[in-house]
Amino acid sequence: MKITVTLACTVFVPTYHEAYIQVEMPQRFNKQDVLLEQPPRVLSISVARALAFCKNNNAVCWVLNTNLYVVTLKKGLKLAKIAGLTDTVSSMREICQPPLSNSCSGERKQMCNDVTTAGKATA
Repeated sequence: MKITVTLACTVFVPTYHEAYIQVEMPQRFNKQDVLLEQPPRVLSISVARALAFCKNNNAVCWVLNTNLYVVTLKKGLKLAKIAGLTDTVSSMREICQPPLSNSCSGERKQMCNDVTTAGKATA
């Protein structure tokens, strides 16, 4: 089941520019991560597929205008759809990379240990 998100306000996207736009979502997605993606119908802009966090029925959507003209997106436009995370994302986890060299301070190593310890405590 695909659910659409709508623009919270009218926005002008300049020629060959990207923009982060506030969108409104159904209340049931409050305090959740959602996957926003391009709707099946053709728009004059491209919508990036990205994870967004919904807070107070709002989230941020990333769009790209590849046209030779300014695009006006009016309030209430169905800009993107919410895809099911279980259908699209198989797993998500935090990655902690090792230091680039031995000359690095121990701060990065300590930060990795803190993140790992916090993850084990919540699991």
